[in-house]
Amino acid sequence: MKKVVSIVFILILISGCNSKGKIINSGKNPGVNQQLVQDVVSGKSNQNETDVIQAPADEFFARITKKPFSIYISPKISPVQPEKFSGYHTGADAEYADVGGDVDVFGVADGTVVYSGFVNGYGGLIIIRQDDGYSSLYGHLKITSLIKKGADVKRGDKIAELGESFSQDTDGERKHLHFAVYKGDGLNFKGYVQNKKDLAGWQDPVDYLKSFNVRL
Repeated sequence: MKKVVSIVFILILISGCNSKGKIINSGKNPGVNQQLVQDVVSGKSNQNETDVIQAPADEFFARITKKPFSIYISPKISPVQPEKFSGYHTGADAEYADVGGDVDVFGVADGTVVYSGFVNGYGGLIIIRQDDGYSSLYGHLKITSLIKKGADVKRGDKIAELGESFSQDTDGERKHLHFAVYKGDGLNFKGYVQNKKDLAGWQDPVDYLKSFNVRL
């Protein structure tokens, strides 16, 4: 539907197209980007930045209500109680304890699964080495739902489901998704760092996703 609206709008700006969608007369409006017009007509314009990145779960942004990126956490001041961790948070936590049933988790970009399994503090965990030079980490996942190590992932592929609260799948944590992004292709399981300067290799997941115009 969006493509149809775009084409109609562009046809208002130009003089017309032939039956095959080829622009036959664009001289009446020289301010129009004729290559863009032709790309819309041909369907090429559907490929843009939002085609290469997506959110890791439904309502991801709205559900970051307790532990955003870089917040300092300790057992005394944590918004989550009881708390067993301390340090600066390397990712963003999206809360799903109020959601019954399965919550699907998606790969945010094309890449390859370089880790899939159990990690202390996370339960089920996946790390994807992305084609853009970053690695994305997804924690607190149902272990039996994990995509296998070595699998190639396309943007939007389902890679797992969230684990249920206080289970082995979440290593005793509440039902939530810990999502983190860091530069490089090594394995980095850190959920917290003790010095703020050590966050330098990590990206704010919200800023990272927004930079690709991912919908809020």
